[in-house]
Amino acid sequence: MAWLTLAGRIKKSGGGRTQPDLVQLYYSILMSLREFVQSLPADLKLAPIEKKGINGSTGKKPVTKYRNQDLDGHQVADLMESDRTISAVGLWCGAKNDGVVMLDVDHKLFMLQRDKSKPLGNPPVISSTREDAAKFVYRVPREAIGQVVGLKIDPGNNGWG
Repeated sequence: MAWLTLAGRIKKSGGGRTQPDLVQLYYSILMSLREFVQSLPADLKLAPIEKKGINGSTGKKPVTKYRNQDLDGHQVADLMESDRTISAVGLWCGAKNDGVVMLDVDHKLFMLQRDKSKPLGNPPVISSTREDAAKFVYRVPREAIGQVVGLKIDPGNNGWG
C-alpha cells in the first residue's frame, strides 16, 4: 500500500509535501480513514499526524508523544478514537520502516513513465489531485538503504538532472 500528502485516491498500481522521514497518508473517499488505516499491512510503521493549528502544527507532523513508538494501523485507529488532536496518519520511510522509500513525482510524471530506461515496476501508487504528479512506494533491502539516492527532474536538461 502507499500514501500521499495532498491527494485522496489510492491505487494499487499505475498512474505534496513531505517531511524528511514521513509521508502523509490520505485515504480513498470510499472508506473512512479508520477503515483505511486498519486495512494496511500489519508490518508498516505508522505515525499519528497532528491536526493543523494544534501546538503550531502545519498538519503534517507526527504527534510528539507517539513519535518514538512503532505503531501499526490498528493501534493508530484506536488512538484516533481517543486523541482528537490526530487528523491524519503518516507512513515512516527508511530504516525505521524496513526500507520503505517513496518516489515523489511533483510534476512531469509522463516523462518518468515514458522513459523505459528507468522502469518503475508495478509498485503501489498514490495519484495526486495535481496533474502529472504521484508517489510510488517501494521497499528496498535494509542493507541497501544507504545506497538510495535522489533523482531530480530538471526541465532544462530534457527532463532528467
